[in-house]
Amino acid sequence: DTDANVVVVVGGDVVDTSVIDVYIVDYDAVDASGNVAETQVRTVTVIPRFAAVDGLFGCLEVKLHDEAIVQGSLASMHKVDLKKETQVAGNIINVTGVVDVQGNALIAGNIDAGGKVTIHRASEVGMNVISGEKIELKSYTHVFGDATSAGQVKITRSAVVDGIVSEDQVIEPLIDIPLPVLNLSTSGSDVNVNKNHSITLQPGAYAELDAKKDTLIELVSGHYTFSAFSVDSGSEILLNLNGGPITVDVVGEMELDGVEMVAWNGSAQDVLFQVQGDKVKLGSYSEKSNNPLIGSYVGTFLAPNGKLSLESGATLTGAAFAQYVELKKQATLNPESALGLLIDASAQWLSMEVCLPEKSKSKSSKSKSKSKS
Repeated sequence: DTDANVVVVVGGDVVDTSVIDVYIVDYDAVDASGNVAETQVRTVTVIPRFAAVDGLFGCLEVKLHDEAIVQGSLASMHKVDLKKETQVAGNIINVTGVVDVQGNALIAGNIDAGGKVTIHRASEVGMNVISGEKIELKSYTHVFGDATSAGQVKITRSAVVDGIVSEDQVIEPLIDIPLPVLNLSTSGSDVNVNKNHSITLQPGAYAELDAKKDTLIELVSGHYTFSAFSVDSGSEILLNLNGGPITVDVVGEMELDGVEMVAWNGSAQDVLFQVQGDKVKLGSYSEKSNNPLIGSYVGTFLAPNGKLSLESGATLTGAAFAQYVELKKQATLNPESALGLLIDASAQWLSMEVCLPEKSKSKSSKSKSKSKS
């Protein structure tokens, strides 16, 4: 038995929620009679805010073309644009800007936006819609939860809200989602792989990787750096995870034109690509016009300075975090983030910054110029 005077002593790591890391915290307790409880150990993981999005994050914009599918959630700081017949299995978050959902889209979770939310004809939202400005529901749309807005909720012909419609409400601002500032560099020689050839690369520093059509590139467990990374269509990248995870840092651009990427003896959670350049293309191709499109990719792709595009019919099993993220027609993202690798990589990031649209940057620059004069 214990009495009411229980002293709890907290030991182990001191958790700092501003520092990305894994903390181990111990809890010991003893009461006034000297009864000692068994030590309780808890693991506290502080993760990058963008990595909490189970799917994709485009700081300036997320754009899904017709029939694109995200089997998780998506978020942006400024703009979310979904075209016809898109599907999102989780939530949509837009911290400051608009969310525009075209016709016949299916959103299983919530839509939460700082700006206006417009949902077009015959689209469905499985949970709630929240807007810091106003909500417009076009004909035959269906919101299965509540519709809550700081301004007007406009419901046009045959649109339905199953829950409560609330206008002129106080909406709490959403928290900013910054991206890391990378500081990548490399040295070494170019790697050129001719058509129909194969190569196994050991971890290390390289200049540009340039692989032609129908090649096989094997990467093994470890850390790679490249100045640029380009692989032509019909090729395969084998990620041999037998000895542990693979991290690939690319100083410049990354362009994969219809590649089959395979994780062997591991999963997408064991693969991280950090790209410092302004372009990541995960392409697709077809050998003949009537053949299915080919292009499947594995891992978390982090491109804080650039645009990441998953081309038509291509599939990514992992996560995508960039300035812009675009899924072309019938592209699919299956979320499986390399969270542990992101936490490890964060020790090398210079800082975390919130992106600004070009107009905001221009206004900021003009203001600084005026103040100097």
